[in-house]
Amino acid sequence: MKLAQVTTVGKAVAGNNGFRFFVQFNADAHLVHTANEKLNSGALSLGAAESMSFVPKRGLLCAARFSVDNLWYRARVTRVAGKLVTVVFIDFGNEETIDTSIAGAPRLAGLPKALADMRPLATEYRLAYVQMPPDSDYRDVALDHMIRLIGEQDIHVSVVPGAPTPCGKEDNHPVQSALVFLRRQPTTAGASSSTAVATSDLLDVGEELLREGLAYAESLRMPADLCAKYFQAQEAAMSQRVNIWQYGDFREDEDA
Repeated sequence: MKLAQVTTVGKAVAGNNGFRFFVQFNADAHLVHTANEKLNSGALSLGAAESMSFVPKRGLLCAARFSVDNLWYRARVTRVAGKLVTVVFIDFGNEETIDTSIAGAPRLAGLPKALADMRPLATEYRLAYVQMPPDSDYRDVALDHMIRLIGEQDIHVSVVPGAPTPCGKEDNHPVQSALVFLRRQPTTAGASSSTAVATSDLLDVGEELLREGLAYAESLRMPADLCAKYFQAQEAAMSQRVNIWQYGDFREDEDA
């Protein structure tokens, strides 16, 4: 397992059945800092000339100003519609649409080669073996709950071996699945702060969502111990009619 920080959680959009999220691995923190420092130190002089010479095309790497803090970050162009350019910030995973017709400080520029050659530092995963609720309202509730669980703290990421697979009948491109664990909050004042964490000290985020009735297990082959744990959590939520199970097993209606 690797330690990471969540940078972006995917939206509950049609055609996407998985809990998607981007992480930065803690081991890459110095690279993120270096890239951001170089882009915003003034030494690169990303200004009008660089912006004027940059012609946005889908797939191109670039430097883009983020509207929230007005700083430059590495990005990739994902869509161009007239003067509207959508980019994804490759070290964080979030998207933004930039209106290039608005006068003022440039917001897009070419990316210096040294920074263009650096690999993206945000990696996208989906939560392994669980699907989002089919109901749009519950999808929002489930995502909010996951954000509260995994936001603003270190998480432990265990990537599932093998090629990415679609989550249910989703339309979006599949991404690699991963198990995500949180360190449980210490219950005693003398709890150790060691970075070595026993499995029993970790909370499985997928299992927690199942237990809360905010996800349901995929019909996929999974390790036997994990399968028993996940379906036990799901059965507990179903028997208590929690959240998505409040009216019984909705999957019976889908199969009808």
